[in-house]
Formats: sequence, structure tokens, C-alpha cells
Amino acid sequence: MRILLRFGQIGDLVTSVMTSKALGIPLYHTPNYLTFLFPRRYQKQCRDAMYMANLISHKLEHPVNEINLNSLRRLSVDVGRVDVLLLVQSPTRWSAMLVLAMRVFRRIRVSILYDGAQWFYSTLSSNNLKVKLHFSKLSSDSCLNVCINWDGKEEEKNLSNNSIHEIVSIIRSRFIGARITISGKKRCEIQIEDVTNVSGEITLSEALSLIDSADLLITCDTGPLHYAAARGVWTIAFVAARYPLAIWYPFSDHVAVISDLLIDCRQRSCSHCSSAQNYCVNGDGPLREFSVFFNNEGTQSYLFQNSDSPFQTKQR
Repeated sequence: MRILLRFGQIGDLVTSVMTSKALGIPLYHTPNYLTFLFPRRYQKQCRDAMYMANLISHKLEHPVNEINLNSLRRLSVDVGRVDVLLLVQSPTRWSAMLVLAMRVFRRIRVSILYDGAQWFYSTLSSNNLKVKLHFSKLSSDSCLNVCINWDGKEEEKNLSNNSIHEIVSIIRSRFIGARITISGKKRCEIQIEDVTNVSGEITLSEALSLIDSADLLITCDTGPLHYAAARGVWTIAFVAARYPLAIWYPFSDHVAVISDLLIDCRQRSCSHCSSAQNYCVNGDGPLREFSVFFNNEGTQSYLFQNSDSPFQTKQR
């Protein structure tokens, strides 16, 4: 029996569901190495993970099984032999040590499977074109249901209050009747006229339902991004350039990613800004690029002038 094993939170879980579907093998999940090795000590985390797994399993119509080392050992005894594919984002000492320990001490066959390639983000500009075209065709009186998800697991991914104000202004300049809701795990202390702010007030289930009903999700790099990609929701994501080698590729033609991949904010000598300012997410450049999605003239200019556009006039 071959199984797929994944550690992580909602974004990790969603992308592993897509991998499990593609490979046609069952998915087993646990939040982290500690819950995998010591489930009794971390029972609350295990219960929270089970709630999340059941919710994602229902939404994406794919079974997700919770697992720990003891249950994996029992499974290997029951079925005779289990081949484990450990799905990881990038090689780490922890993943290598876990594979070695399971092979040597538990006699469980484990291999590492990387969930993507590090050049994936560089291919996303073609998706941006598809999203631009979609919104350029909509009339200005379209009553779009827009959800803005403002926060991620790391603070440096978050959209600033100024960016949210600008995003709302850009959307309303294009779609007068747009209904806009701000969501997030934490509370965003922002007040904008006729914008509903439910951030920090709704459950995970309610947040996912909000995305399901959205005509457009605007988000930072976080779990709801990957959920929206899996559900085929039109999405524009602001991705921090400090993660240029990230391999969390949203597998969907409906997702556009805004990020300056030439900036590497992991380097302390980066001249653009300090880590706290998040220039690569909240600076003028990303907002200017975002505005093109809702400016018909800007879209036409993009189609015929951008080097990666198939509509560009070729030089003979």
C-alpha cells in the first residue's frame, strides 16, 4: 500500500489534496512533527487538525486521514507493507532525520516527494493575462462579490491598511456595484464605507464559504489562496518577494500572482526596504500592477506591449 504523508496547515493540506488526486493514492495528514511523534501530548492541536481536515475533505470532495507514528505503525501491520511518500516543500534536516528514523527503527519504507519545482512562480505571468482578460470583458455595472483576505501566517505577507484602501478604490472605480468583504484569521483594524469587515470574527468554515461565494478573491500568500485555486475561484494574490523560491504553486488558470521576483528580501542588504515595510507586497509597484486588472485601457496596453503577451506584434 502506498500513501501520501503531509505535515502542515490549511495551505499545505489543500495542495497535498491536489497531489493526492493526481497520484491516485490516499492522503494522510498531521499538523507537524510534534503531533506526529507525540499525539497524546498535543491533543488540542490534533483535534484542531482533524476539524480542518474534515472540512477540507468535505469542500474538496477528497478523503483526508489524520495520522501519527503509532497509527502508521498499526497500518503497516494491518496491510502488511506501507510505502510512504513524504510530501515536503523543500529539503530540511528534520525531514531527512524523520525518513532515516522511520526506515531504521520502524522498518517503514519512506521516500521524499517534493511538491513542485522552484521555477514555478516564474511561469505565472501567463495566468495573469487570462485573469486580466476575464475582468476586462465585464461591464462596469457588474455586481461583483469581492473578498479581500488580508493576513497570512507570517506578518511580512500581510496586506497593509493603505494597500487595502487602494485595492478597494481601484475595484470601485471599475465596478461601481461591487460588494466587498474583508476577511482574515486576525482582526484587521480598518473601516471603509460600505465595506464589510469580518476579519477575526468568523470560523474557518465560514471563511471558506465566503471564498466559495466570491466572484473575486484578493489575497496575500496564505492558505485561502490555495483553497481558491483548488475551487476555481478567480483570484489575484500579492506574494512577497522574500519567498522567490517558494514552490507553493497555485494550480489554477484562475489565479494571478503579483510579485517582484527580482527582489530578494531574505537578504539583509536589500536596498528596497526593511522586512517590516513589505515593499514587495504593499509598495507602489504591486498596486500599479494590480490596477491594470481593472483598467480596460491598461489591459489593452498590456496585451499589445507586454513581452509575454501572445498579442504582441512580432518584429520581422
